[in-house]
Amino acid sequence: MNQTLCLLMLLGLTVPSGVAGSSCKLISEDTCCLCSTLVIDNTQDLMMCVLTVELELRDGKLDHLGDISELAKHSQINKLIFNNVTISFQVISELIRYLPLFKVNEISIISSSITAVEPLPSPNLPEDSKIKVLQLENITVASSVLQSSFQPFHLWLFGSLKSLSLVMSGLVDIECYWAGMVRNLIHLDLSENPLSWTSLQNISRCSSLSFNFLASLSLRGSNLTSLQLICPLLSLMPVLTTLDVSGSRFSMLHSPQCFQVMESLRMLNLSHSGITTVDSLSKSLEVLDLSYNSLEVFHNPPQGLKELYLSNNRLMSLPSLANLSQLKTLQVDSNQLAFLINETETGVSQTQLERLQVLHAGRNPYQCDCALRETVIFLGSTTTVSVEGWPDEFMCATPEAMKGNYIADLPLEKCVKPSSGTQQSSSLGLETKTFSFDQVATLDDIQSFHPELLHALTESISSGYNRALLISGASTEKTNVLIDHQIIKQVLMNLFSRISSEVKGELFTSVSFLQFYPDGSAVDLLSPSSQTLKPVTHPVLGSLAGGVCEVCVCSAEEAFSLYETCRETLKANPGTISSRCSSLFSVAVEWKLHPEKVESEVFRSRLQLFRLAGGASRTDLRGVSPLVKILDQMQSRATMSDKLLPFLLSDALTGNSRTVLIYCIHPQGLLDDETPSALAVAQKVRGLVTKATVGCWCPREAEQEIRGKIMDLRAMVMSKGQSAVDDTYRLAELAQNLQIVKNQSWEKRREDSEKIKAKIKCYQSPHGYRHSSDDHGTDHRESTGTMKHLQDQLRQEMEAHIREGKGNVEKVQKRVVRIQQLREALREEMARHGVALEKSDPLQQSQLECNKAQERRSQLKEDHGRLIQAEVEKMERELAQEQTEGPQRELLVLCRERQVLVVQMEALRAEAQQAERDLEDQYHKHQMELHCLREESLKVFRAFRQVSDEQRKMSESRYRSVLLEAVQDAVYLSAQNQQLQIENKQLRKALGELKDILAVRGDPKSEKLPQQQ
Repeated sequence: MNQTLCLLMLLGLTVPSGVAGSSCKLISEDTCCLCSTLVIDNTQDLMMCVLTVELELRDGKLDHLGDISELAKHSQINKLIFNNVTISFQVISELIRYLPLFKVNEISIISSSITAVEPLPSPNLPEDSKIKVLQLENITVASSVLQSSFQPFHLWLFGSLKSLSLVMSGLVDIECYWAGMVRNLIHLDLSENPLSWTSLQNISRCSSLSFNFLASLSLRGSNLTSLQLICPLLSLMPVLTTLDVSGSRFSMLHSPQCFQVMESLRMLNLSHSGITTVDSLSKSLEVLDLSYNSLEVFHNPPQGLKELYLSNNRLMSLPSLANLSQLKTLQVDSNQLAFLINETETGVSQTQLERLQVLHAGRNPYQCDCALRETVIFLGSTTTVSVEGWPDEFMCATPEAMKGNYIADLPLEKCVKPSSGTQQSSSLGLETKTFSFDQVATLDDIQSFHPELLHALTESISSGYNRALLISGASTEKTNVLIDHQIIKQVLMNLFSRISSEVKGELFTSVSFLQFYPDGSAVDLLSPSSQTLKPVTHPVLGSLAGGVCEVCVCSAEEAFSLYETCRETLKANPGTISSRCSSLFSVAVEWKLHPEKVESEVFRSRLQLFRLAGGASRTDLRGVSPLVKILDQMQSRATMSDKLLPFLLSDALTGNSRTVLIYCIHPQGLLDDETPSALAVAQKVRGLVTKATVGCWCPREAEQEIRGKIMDLRAMVMSKGQSAVDDTYRLAELAQNLQIVKNQSWEKRREDSEKIKAKIKCYQSPHGYRHSSDDHGTDHRESTGTMKHLQDQLRQEMEAHIREGKGNVEKVQKRVVRIQQLREALREEMARHGVALEKSDPLQQSQLECNKAQERRSQLKEDHGRLIQAEVEKMERELAQEQTEGPQRELLVLCRERQVLVVQMEALRAEAQQAERDLEDQYHKHQMELHCLREESLKVFRAFRQVSDEQRKMSESRYRSVLLEAVQDAVYLSAQNQQLQIENKQLRKALGELKDILAVRGDPKSEKLPQQQ
């Protein structure tokens, strides 16, 4: 390596291509090509960017442009980026010449400058510009390029733009010349520019200027002091829907008249603006962002809001939600809220919060007393609202004794809501009990656990024993961090240090991580898409989790990194699920007793780290701990559950393991019911006895033994002529045990581990699932908005029908028909919105549809009942107001009763139509199910017939082959028989000749030959 390259590397500078290789590299999953400006001199390197969609040139100077015609003809590039580049206008002129060959429609120039050398010729422009998006950020442009002599170039570039971003470019004044160039824009971003208020005032005076298509305007960080300053600018934007004026200096926000009359404005961003008070805002707003301000109260929010962001303010209570019937997203985290629900002080009720879809209310100083009862119950039990950060971000601030505890851990069973005229009593009779444990520690000296107690966890691992660590009880964020770093990490470091120093030869170390849901189901966090997990009892290997994936690790750091990754995945569960999920992190260590032998015995030990969610008390909001359930089953001698967590936990408590329990307790004072229950549970666990044995086995011998049992069982089944059910199950069990032994091969597990590691890297990619989630969210919001609109129209029609006084029969009928049409449209939209549900089990879906139809008819009947009752009450009010007597009053009564009867008839007709439609729908669905069932039966029959035909053909082929062999054998035997007969005749003939010869000689033996013959 030469001295020039060494110097460049030490200084951190860009290495020229002639020194260090190619000037381009692919990034962002090969969708973007990042090149040095030196690539212009070497277009060969530039050709590697032909299949990318973005090309970025950075760090250098561009004063000429080579021949890029081949790149332009074959490239898929649609975006050009110039970053930290000094660009000559000559390069721009040359680039314009190639633009018709490119597919480029977006150009970004960032932290760069455009220079020009006089005299400056005008570029040759194509007929139409393809550039629709232009982003200019922190750039400087030569003044000669901005002269009016270049007006054709300006019109060509800016006239066709749909989006323009001019950020951090020192823009002070907006001239009419440039404003007229961009009148067709849809999006305009002028953020981080020191715009003068006189420029904003004067722009409205430009002749015939109007931004008729502009829908989005961003003035972020423009240091505005009043919204009134941008009113002249807004008057030129009749269809503006999104306005961002965040990062301003408003202090007291007074909404000008121009904002209140803007009916098109839907989104307003006022964050980071130092606002302390807010006046009335536009009633058309649907999204309002007031986060990172200094608001202490917020009254009268716009009634049409769907999203309200008030994070990082100083709010002492929630704003009134009574009139915000369309609100779906509310963010009030990092404020000064002591509670959420308090109908007496703030008027906020649980019903109002249940209308939301997403709620952010964490990181507030909650006051943990009985006044928080309704808030905690709502947050812990809601299934319709996604409470972000629950329960990890919801902590007590007062009283001092409760500070730092999760509000979800409050023992609220003692907080009985007092009735009128009574007082709540907290005096409790306490029974003194004594408990004995090996060690008690506080958060301050939690590190003492490892040297004094947990050190024994890793001592016997190198001898082949299994160890288990159970961590249960109350948990706070601080406790979890300390346990992870002071206990888990230290145990792993000590484990790897001990086995590396005591075990000689090759080691095989692997880890696994399982997550257990409250319903008993389990998920493999290292491979969430893997097969179903199930408990397995192996005769040699003991209790196992069947189907679990393992990742090979070589150090404590690698193991703890995987542990942290899976813990973050566990915390990513929405709502309250993460706090109710238990987990198991296992480390398996194996080594050969005689490394020099091919088939050596293998020592196998295992370290299991359980994190058990839930409390010891039956009334704990997080649910009951699995530890409590296991102890109850042991005490009642009931049959153990077939779920995976109870199976593994039972083995750790009473099976082949040496176990340590750490129970975290947070005493809560007089209302505390969790602490005595937790102490009692820990005392019971301390009395359990395990049966730890050394794990040593020979894979080859185990495989041969199982194969021998399989062969013996098959021989026994074949001798009987028919297999019993027990024999079949036993055979399946032996086959499963054999497969488990095969799966213990180190080579196979290393290969599977590499695949899992590749998947984990893919999951950790920052681009994973972004687009799909965005599309799904858009569809969901659109469908929800349509349903909300139909519900509002239906409510307005019913209210108008009830509110109106006199009306003729035709008007009543039309309104009833309109109400029925709206109900049908709403029902269809709800059915479309729930299309995913239709993919469930057909029988369950059929029952669900039947229940929905019954609920729909019941709801329709109740609505009609209320409507008729309202009509009767309206009739009585009108009759009471009338002063007529005699026949006229009777006629009036008859007319009113006729109207009520018309409404009743329409209601009955609507109910009958609804019942008829439901019946017809059920009939069609029944026909579809029968058709599907018939098709499925035919499919099964065809498959069965195909299998039967194949078996018949195989049998016929086998019989033919046997028959052919038999015929061949018969022919062969016949030929052999003929050959033997011929040989026999020859022997007889030879014998006769021999006898004649002997007779001629007079040999006395010739007389004996006939006798012997």
